Amino acid sequence: MPYRQCPECGITFHSVGGYASTSTCSVCGTELPAEAKRFPGGASGVRRKFAREPIAAAAARRALASIREAIEEELYETAALLVTELIANSVLHAGPDAGDHLVLDVAVMPDRLRVEVRDRGAGFVRTPRPVADPLAMHWGLHIVETLASRWDVESGHGKGETVVWFELDRENPS
Repeated sequence: MPYRQCPECGITFHSVGGYASTSTCSVCGTELPAEAKRFPGGASGVRRKFAREPIAAAAARRALASIREAIEEELYETAALLVTELIANSVLHAGPDAGDHLVLDVAVMPDRLRVEVRDRGAGFVRTPRPVADPLAMHWGLHIVETLASRWDVESGHGKGETVVWFELDRENPS
């Protein structure tokens, strides 16, 4: 099923029938060159921009599906869970100054999968979940801490962005 990816805003889309027949981006109006056509399965990554609203987590999981065949099933399922958590955190906790959109970047490499979620929020300090209080907050980031090979929060990137990223090591890359 062919998709089109806008070289300006990075959004990927297809029409109802699964075919990208339009010649301009439906988000920013940029003219789409012929090489903007993409085919899922052979993808080496994903870059998508989402409105910071509750539906963004589900949309991000759908976007992640474009790399499903390129990685191991368990890695995909873990990545989908962690992507959901990071997107939901941006939507719920980044605050009104974080902007209207967030960006998901996923890179499939031979030895690992790297995921970044960026917004214009002020960022946060990594705080461990208090073990003694099972009702305490930070369960989502505790899951990220537990399942990811590595993760971190980086604030102050170019354009005032905050990036929360994680990596999952690939034990049996194909």
